[in-house]
Amino acid sequence: KVKLLDSGMYYFKNPTKPRLRAVTWGLFERLDGGEQFIVMNTHWAINSEGSHLRLEAAEEMASLALSLREKYGAPVFITGDYNCNETSEEYLLFIEKSGFADPKYDSEKIGVACSTYHTIGTPAKTGTLPGIDHITVSKDVELLYYNTLVDDNVVNASDHLPIYIDVFIK
Repeated sequence: KVKLLDSGMYYFKNPTKPRLRAVTWGLFERLDGGEQFIVMNTHWAINSEGSHLRLEAAEEMASLALSLREKYGAPVFITGDYNCNETSEEYLLFIEKSGFADPKYDSEKIGVACSTYHTIGTPAKTGTLPGIDHITVSKDVELLYYNTLVDDNVVNASDHLPIYIDVFIK
């Protein structure tokens, strides 16, 4: 379905756990249409490591995303465990610096939008609580659908719930 054209890894400047606190990225091309897009994935510092590290990560990741967008001229999708919710200073700083959209709020249709973190084996909270796992996208993508998967299989598999989006690349 896709071909990997380029890829890389960026380590945050002040990580407490260097192998865990990074951004991986890949430039992909659809085989059937030739459209290109960039997918990035990250894992920001946890609370005990300090919110100042997430603030630094927000700035660094925004800069990286914008530079990749400019270099390749392709839409950017970022997934990951930001370890902060969408009302936090760190997340809002990233959104401000990058200009990216949050499909949880900006999609044409929203399925389940709930907290993505829970204790393994316990029921997930399916209210509209903020989550710590996010997908953010550059604004040159049409956001069609956002959903959080909540069923026994995923609740028992991890302490995070998977989220997904459906998009149209302009």
